[in-house]
Amino acid sequence: RTIDVTVSPKNASKKDLVWSSEDESIATVNQKGKITGKKVGTTTITVKTTDGSNLKEEIKVTVKKRKTGTHYKESGLSIVSTNHQKYTYNEMKKDITALSKKYGEILSYKSLGKSWDNRNVYQLTLGNPDAEKVVVVQASIHAREYMTAQLVMKQVEFYCANYYTGMYQGKYYSELFDRVCFRIVPMSNPDGVTISQYGARAIRDTSLRNKLKTICKVFGRGRQSYYTTWKANARGVDLNRNFDARWDILATSIHSASGSGFKGSSPVSEKESKILVDL
Repeated sequence: RTIDVTVSPKNASKKDLVWSSEDESIATVNQKGKITGKKVGTTTITVKTTDGSNLKEEIKVTVKKRKTGTHYKESGLSIVSTNHQKYTYNEMKKDITALSKKYGEILSYKSLGKSWDNRNVYQLTLGNPDAEKVVVVQASIHAREYMTAQLVMKQVEFYCANYYTGMYQGKYYSELFDRVCFRIVPMSNPDGVTISQYGARAIRDTSLRNKLKTICKVFGRGRQSYYTTWKANARGVDLNRNFDARWDILATSIHSASGSGFKGSSPVSEKESKILVDL
């Protein structure tokens, strides 16, 4: 775990601190403050200032025997709700902020860019940002499959809550995450998700909204229920078919903007697919 110690004066650095362990047979500490357990027991870690301010902090450290097998807790996961079906873009934004506030030392987030209707495509980073191994996870590229965003967000909360105490086959989650970085895009197609949940009326851009209504008339005979099966983005492009992976020979019966199936006018023609390619 990371322990922050504030020293005086304000311009003091970590070089002005000295760390020590009362019983080094139980736990040692280096001068960067990293504590290493040696055997089962309890000791006191002390950090002192050496700049003449004579500040001291004592931290009680208990070393426990490592468990075997797999252990984790599912109780207390109260941020991401799975008690309802319609997991929205706005709810995801709220959950990302709450998770980052609670687990900021291990979880960070940023926007990778904007969708056509000006929604953020967020990336969460969990694990060691400097790790050589990186796993990319993306969800909800198909609009009507927004349950996957809810699933991924709940998984993020689960691993954050169990980061230091959860174990998989005798290894702590923190040990496993220290070797790999997960870059998670929980909602790759936020405009499409919003269309699938609320229809064209939820799209703010007038030209995009009018285009959606035209598509609905052509392919859905104007029925609002057509939007509930929407897979594409706000421009009617099926993002999962828009990548430059044999795009030119991808067979399709849809040759214009639609709720599903249209591969776009060219490879990576869409903002959302380009964001994923860049990542």
